[in-house]
Amino acid sequence: MADRTLLALDTSTLTLSLAVIRLDGAGPAQVLARREEPPGINHSKLLPILVDDALREAGSELADLDGICVGLGPGAFTGLRIALATAKGLAWAASVPLAGASSLEAMALAAARLVPGAKAVVPLLDARKQEVYAGFYRPAAGGVEPGGDGPAEVVAPPAAVAERLRALEGPVVLLGEGYFAYRTLFDEATAANRHPPVAGLPETPPAPEVGELAAPRLAPYAKEAVFALEPHYLRPSEAELGLTQPKKRV
Repeated sequence: MADRTLLALDTSTLTLSLAVIRLDGAGPAQVLARREEPPGINHSKLLPILVDDALREAGSELADLDGICVGLGPGAFTGLRIALATAKGLAWAASVPLAGASSLEAMALAAARLVPGAKAVVPLLDARKQEVYAGFYRPAAGGVEPGGDGPAEVVAPPAAVAERLRALEGPVVLLGEGYFAYRTLFDEATAANRHPPVAGLPETPPAPEVGELAAPRLAPYAKEAVFALEPHYLRPSEAELGLTQPKKRV
């Protein structure tokens, strides 16, 4: 497969991750430019600036890209909508293909490369409301695949996630901001099978891995396909809950 240059972005958490990568079909992506912005400036205002800046550093232009890749979540509803709206607008403006990938799986892929001997890799993000987003993966053939019993990705109370962690074969790698939010509970659940701490594990979804995972799903540009792409919420939004819950009588 010929080299492909892709723009990848993820705003499923309060941390913004963006990268311009090159894929040659063998091994991890070559990162041409990367931006990681901590919580602060509104992502909707910051993203266009960072896209221009990263493309300039990579020596590329929007119309030269072979695809745009976006993290579909799970994560913060507003952040997911911002990333997807921005990606759709860029793809439509330049007639560039668009594809998405799981934000949790991107974290798992990055971790699996750092700990190739792991039996399980579990990225965790704080879902608020006393819940976490959890992904259950294991290293496989240079990437990752779903691991353990049950769905690959869930949103659940920390105690329920801890029960699944206890059943995993070790060594288990735990990572992500959701892990640190409930570290005592998760450490207790994996005391017998947890991998020792590893430096460099991502706390939030990394854009280069989002790009790698989404790249195989890129198809020739079609406007209908671009605007049909939807986030992976895992749970209903507040607006959806408002539509389904009975109204209170005054």
